[in-house]
Order: sequence, then structure tokens, then C-alpha cells
Amino acid sequence: MLRGKVMEETIQSIMVQLASQGMIFPGDDILQPLTSEALESNTAANMKKHAYGRQIIHHTLTCLGLNDTPQDPVWFQHICNVVSTRFAQLCGAGLAAVIDWMLMDCHASESIRVGVNGQLYKTGLNFSQFQKTVVDMSPSCPVTFQPLSHSPEIGTALVTAVLSKINTIETFLKPLQLSEEVLQEVQAKMRQEMERGLQKETRESSFLKMLPTYICNKPAGNETGQFIVLELGGKDMHIVYVRIGDKREEERLPIRKTYNLPQHLMHGTGEEVHNLGGNKMYLSFVFPFACKQTALNEGSLIKWTKGFAASDCEKKNVVELLERAIKQKTELNMSVIALVNDTTSTMMAGCYEDEKCDIGLIVGTGTNSCYMEEKKNIPMEMENMSGQMCVNMEWGAFGDNGCLDNIITNFDLDVDNSSVNPKKQRFEKMIGGMYLGEIVRHVLNGLTRNGLLLKNSTLEKNLLELDHLCSIEREEHSLDLCSALMSRGLKCNEDEAKKVKKVCRTVSRRAAQLCAAGVAAVVEKIRENRDLDHLDIAVAVNGSLYENHPHFKDDMMSTLKTLAPCCKVAFLKSDSKGKGAALISAAAITAQKQIISLNDLSCQQLMYAI
Repeated sequence: MLRGKVMEETIQSIMVQLASQGMIFPGDDILQPLTSEALESNTAANMKKHAYGRQIIHHTLTCLGLNDTPQDPVWFQHICNVVSTRFAQLCGAGLAAVIDWMLMDCHASESIRVGVNGQLYKTGLNFSQFQKTVVDMSPSCPVTFQPLSHSPEIGTALVTAVLSKINTIETFLKPLQLSEEVLQEVQAKMRQEMERGLQKETRESSFLKMLPTYICNKPAGNETGQFIVLELGGKDMHIVYVRIGDKREEERLPIRKTYNLPQHLMHGTGEEVHNLGGNKMYLSFVFPFACKQTALNEGSLIKWTKGFAASDCEKKNVVELLERAIKQKTELNMSVIALVNDTTSTMMAGCYEDEKCDIGLIVGTGTNSCYMEEKKNIPMEMENMSGQMCVNMEWGAFGDNGCLDNIITNFDLDVDNSSVNPKKQRFEKMIGGMYLGEIVRHVLNGLTRNGLLLKNSTLEKNLLELDHLCSIEREEHSLDLCSALMSRGLKCNEDEAKKVKKVCRTVSRRAAQLCAAGVAAVVEKIRENRDLDHLDIAVAVNGSLYENHPHFKDDMMSTLKTLAPCCKVAFLKSDSKGKGAALISAAAITAQKQIISLNDLSCQQLMYAI
């Protein structure tokens, strides 16, 4: 509708119709002489001018062998004006729509410069009407029109150069983009490693430990009691007083205190780590590291993860280390009732809210999962082999045997080589929030070295952490995005800022997709265990990445629907604050028919002393 030739043909069509009705050029057949070629854009442009235009029209018609009346040039000129005005308004409306779309990604106060070129613009378009339409339809954004004097070939060359650069960035990011087929392979490999970890013949050599937790019962909903819980996290420690009442009672918020863990303790001795809780009373110890449990309250540390490297702990009973520290620092004679992984605690808190919850998932500093497995599939001696037991997968080590080497990129290798545990926790290092910022940093440095981004910049280690990535991906406006990057010392223009955001988005999407592949393997295992055509199940989730990232949850859910179509999975945000561990202790006390009473006063006094 907006091409010059179309405008000429429109004028021709109107003139022919008017002539056929005898309104102009009476007695003349104008179809043959009045062709679109005779009304080329520069002629039509001159025809719009008042008196001069009518002279041009009269001369043109005479040359075409048409006998015009004094009124014919007036009509002809009016038609040219109407058609060109319509063309200008349509073109202006289209540009206004583009501007409005652009304003969704930048501040309304920003101005936009429009480069204009073309024969129709130069000679045939009612440009004043075009400008007025744009201003009327996009009043909030100042628009400047820049006529282009150079040849179109220069612009074509520039576009080619820009596209080449974009394609190079896409090529750079391609190893981080996983197809559905690759994700299905990851799911299948996870399932294979789960089976290896459960089978007696292969469990010792399996990198997926599938550790029994000795937790065989989910909360019944009638648990009551008061408990002190110690939660050791990836970067901090929490002391929590939890009071559990009947579900029908009004819930009370737990009393909670948080302590940041300094690096010298994370890399110090085991005695120093466990002395953190020396002055407190504990019933449940939430310990988010792989332990080989021999009872609910006994377990030896298999290996540190999440940046911990404290000595004198591995292969030792962490409950004994904690109780020894308590006795050394206080006269309280209190023992640990339950050693609980943070994933297990999360699942139990979810079970309290939804009886369909059979999976716990941590996606924070690191990542892990647990689920309710059939006892008959767990290679251990038990009096009662019926029913289920929670299995701590420790899936962060998935891929340590090389089965994921086909998707591990050079950026992942750079992160792994600079970690405290090289060649370990490969799956976790592609998902955990502790590592995503470093992956992004290595990608950006690679783009910089290749002259594709942030020229003359080198990003230092640990410059980008999880909260920074969340902030970058959350920003929708260009200037806010630039500001977020400037706060981390990244000086870049709007175009570069969008490319940085694209890198962050690519890395976080891969993390969510890999996590979904793991969950898909678990839910399919449960579905097959129960011999169901369709499984309806809930997953309790905890962790800073899942909770704070603007896209992680949606990316994970959409991928899971594709990979496990026979399973309907609901995700429960489980900010347990120690409730899950307290519920495990309550169940253990009930099962052992023990009575442990902590009155409000003693618990409050203990918390006050912390």
C-alpha cells in the first residue's frame, strides 16, 4: 500500500473510474494513455502544488493526447492530494506503532531518531502529514527524522556488519543452548545413574549416591512440640526455634537468627565449624552435605561441597562432632535426635502442607533432590521392607563420571578449574547460584577478547553473584539495565547492556532446563514404581535461585512438561525455616515413644542467649 508504484496505480484507478462515469475527460478513453508509468512519483509530487501543479497536469494530459476541461486538472490535483495524504497517514501510523513498541523497552522521555530514504519520501509523500500523524499517535516520544544522503549500499554494508556480529555472539552462546533431544538424553542418563546408585552391585562406584535417610514416614498432620533446629547453609547458619501445633491451630512464626559464615571457618577445621553451635541446644541438625547415614541421628560426611573445605571432617560422624562441641562449650546435656539433609527437610515441610508431596528440591547456592523410594529398591538390611524411605540423591555429583561431557562447555571448565573441588559436582556447577555468575563472567570475557562486547574490559572473579544476575534479568528498561550493570563496574551502552542480559538469560535458562531434566527423571521413576499411567505429584522447593530469579521457575516448569508429559507436577515453595527438620524429630520421638518436653521459658531463654 505504501510503495510509490502502488500510489501511482491508485491514482490511475480512481481517474479511470471517474472517467467511466463521465465525471472527467468526457468522450476520451483514458485507460490506455493514463498508465502508472505516466504518473511516476516525481510527476505526482509536482501535481500536488497549487497553480503550478495544475499547469503540470494540463501539460501531462495534453502530451498523453487527452482533451481536458478546465475542471479536470483541479480534480486530478485533488485526487493526488487525497491519495498521498492517505499514504502519509498509513506510513505514519506504522512508524508510530514501531515507536510505541520500542518505548516498552526504554523510558518515554528518550528521543528516537529515524533515518529516512527512498524515492517516494523524496518526491511523492505528503511529508508534513506523515510527521503530524507520528506526533499525534506517539506524543510522549520526541522523534527526529534524519534524511539519508548516502547511497543505500553503505547502509546495506553496515547492516551486514552488525548481523555478522550478532551471528558471532549467537555462535558463541550456542554451546549453552540445549535442544529438547539433548535434555531427553540428560534425563535418561540421570535415570540410569539413579539405578546404579540403588543397586547393590554398582552403588559403590556410582557418582549418584542415592543415600538412605532412615526417614520412612511423612508427617501425619497431628505432630506437636517445640524444637531447636540448627541449619548450616551454603553461606550462613540459622538457629531456629520451631513450635509445631495441630494444623487446625493458628500457626506461629518460628524464632530465627542468622549468622554469616566467614571464609576462614568454611576452610578451617571441623572443630571450628561445629563450635559455631557450641552454646545452643539442638534437637535437629540440618546438614546440607552428603552423609552416609547408619541411623536417623548418625552419619559420616562423605565430602564437602558448596565451597566448603574444612579439614578433619570427611568420613567422621558429624553428629558426634556437634555434640562434642556442645559439651565442650556448655553444661547442657542435649543430644541430636535427627541428622537431616536440607533437601529432606524441605520435602517434609512440603508434606505437611500437601500429602501428594514426595520430592524435595533445593535450587539455591547449590542443588540437590530427594524423593520417597520403595524400600524394596534400597539395598539395605531392614526388618520391614514394605513401604517407602526417603532417599537423598546428592545429584550435584551427576556427571562426575564424564557422562555429561558432551554438554560441558569451556566456560564450565573454567569455573570448575578455579573451584575448591575441581572435577567434582559437575551438575551442581551448571545449576547452582554459587556458580552461575562465574559462568556469565567467563562468557563475557570471551566475548570481550573476541571484540564482540565490552571492549578493553576484563571482569574480575566473583564480580557477578546470583542477586546481580537476578537484577539484570529482571530489568525491562534499557536505562535501568545499564544502571544495574554500572553498579557492578560494567560501563556499557544500551545495545551492549541488552547483550549482557542475553548472556545471563542463556546461562540461567540452561540451569533451569537441566534442573527440569533431573526432576523429570525422578517423577518418571516414581510413576513407574507405582505402575501408574499418569502421576499427580507435588515437589517442595527451596533455595535462593528458585525464589528470587524472575524466570527460573517458568523455564523449569515448561521444560518439565515437555520431558515428563505423563506427570502432573505442582511446585510448592517451601521456606521451611526449620519446620521440616522439626517434623522429622517429632516423628522420631513418636516412633520411639519418647517424651521430650521443652517448655516455652527454657526455649525462649536459649534463644535469648544466642
